[in-house]
Amino acid sequence: MYHIVRCSLKIKTKSPLKDKPLRYVAQSCDEALDDLLHDKLLKFYLIACGCAFFIVYSWFFYFNPIKKPPILLSILFGGGFVFSAYKLYEHFKKVKHMKQGRDGERAVGQYLEEFRESGCRVYHDIVGDSFNVDHVVISDKGIYVINRHRNRYITC
Repeated sequence: MYHIVRCSLKIKTKSPLKDKPLRYVAQSCDEALDDLLHDKLLKFYLIACGCAFFIVYSWFFYFNPIKKPPILLSILFGGGFVFSAYKLYEHFKKVKHMKQGRDGERAVGQYLEEFRESGCRVYHDIVGDSFNVDHVVISDKGIYVINRHRNRYITC
């Protein structure tokens, strides 16, 4: 015969780690991209989809037996669709440039990781209140701060 025994063990769930985990290469770029995609792009995408739906909806009922001209609704929602499409285009350009910046920062970070083998310490993506340093290399010969930027375009 089998007996099921329930034990309740109280285990401390406090983490033994004292410091925050290190940031990965281009983490701030990824965070900025997520903010742009979720906060700005999503609303214009939904507006464009809603406007397109109402344009199709109004013209569908125009060709059905109930005849009411959808000109006013088409103009109204067509304007909303064009505005949203323009905003989406602008934001997609920003996303493209931010991805290029992130990929460039990652490439530099991968190159700098090779210095760990020679005894250097390499830190990536150090964020302060009003600044962002891409990479810091600490070696016997000095401390090197690398902040890579692409000219004219949006950087993270």
